[in-house]
Amino acid sequence: MYSAYINRIGKFLRGEPINNDQMEEYLGKIASRPSRVSQRILNSNGIQQRYYAIDKQQQTLYSNSQMAAFAVRDAISQSNLEPGAIDLLACATTLPDLLVPGFASTVHGELSELSPLEIVSTQGVWCAGVSALNYATSQIELGKKQTAIAVASEFPSRLFKNTKFEAKTSVQAGKPLPFDTEFLRWMLSDGAGALLLQNHPNATGISLKIEWIELISHANAYPVCMYSGLANETSTKSWLGYSSYLNAATAGAFDWRQNIRWLENVMKLGVEGWLRLIKAGRVCPQEIDWLLCHYSSHFFREQIVELLEQAGCMIPE
Repeated sequence: MYSAYINRIGKFLRGEPINNDQMEEYLGKIASRPSRVSQRILNSNGIQQRYYAIDKQQQTLYSNSQMAAFAVRDAISQSNLEPGAIDLLACATTLPDLLVPGFASTVHGELSELSPLEIVSTQGVWCAGVSALNYATSQIELGKKQTAIAVASEFPSRLFKNTKFEAKTSVQAGKPLPFDTEFLRWMLSDGAGALLLQNHPNATGISLKIEWIELISHANAYPVCMYSGLANETSTKSWLGYSSYLNAATAGAFDWRQNIRWLENVMKLGVEGWLRLIKAGRVCPQEIDWLLCHYSSHFFREQIVELLEQAGCMIPE
């Protein structure tokens, strides 16, 4: 077995960061009415600024694939590596630009400087990026590849424009969006990140050795939490099951939703997973200097800290 090292990190964030007061200038007011719940959601999630790849006229400035490609170029530009030396491109996103082909194909299409090479697309909300990293790492550890790129890019703002919702009968009747739809408008933003992986550390400077990656799904035990393609979480009718795309859109099947009632369970599962890793000897909390923890909303931070302290495995903040 070989070892895999993260030798360069690239990113793409379009323009200057915008603050919370500017969000509706980009996303637009639905039916010309300011949101009634945005401030409550923003106060809860604690996010202070974000990036959008749309402008105030809601025009798309970059495709999702282009953002990913810019992040890849940023990573490569920091090394003395020729782009043609990359022999694997693993690309992740939640919602690609096209239904077909896969996201990796369109990203590779943007990167004309790369050689013909193996590509792989991963999808699955926030696990997609780690899935791409996991595949690239495995290929290097097996000795099948020497140099790989794992890139993740997201472009959710396209789904949250006010014009996406104003044809709804309920909106025209003066009703607000369902909370599970509007919630994500005030949570998500756009950007891309890329990791350059090699089977050896950098000759100088910092390298991060990947010791292990573990991915666990609990989809067998819980209902869907974040989704698009269904009119609601209890429906079994996919957007492809409607008689027309228009009928699917009218029913709200294209809306991106999250059932926040399930999020507390998600937090508990994350902490339980952390405890399993400790029990298995893969993590020793006393030896950890830095823990990078994704909890999506500041609202859940105190809950996570409380659970970790109760279990006696808290990493000092």
